[in-house]
Amino acid sequence: MLSGKYNHGMSNLSEIAKLLGRQGGKARAKKLTQNQRSSIASKGAQARKESLLLKKRIISNFKFLQAIQELQPRQKTVKRLKTCRHKLPGIYSYET
Repeated sequence: MLSGKYNHGMSNLSEIAKLLGRQGGKARAKKLTQNQRSSIASKGAQARKESLLLKKRIISNFKFLQAIQELQPRQKTVKRLKTCRHKLPGIYSYET
């Protein structure tokens, strides 16, 4: 990695990356046919549409979960338990 002494001209790397990405995208677009570009664009639009629908479903599910939690009765907390009248289930091994 270069120190600050040598990379003073590369202070805005994101802008440089954007510029190079645009150049690559334009070169690629020149090589593709109109049908190929249209197909790529329609796939991108379909992916975006599905992503937005999925986002709405996730938000809807979380709202539903929150409503269910609000409708459930509150559990009473045990403040102090001195004795237990019965054996606790599942912690004793019974040998015959």
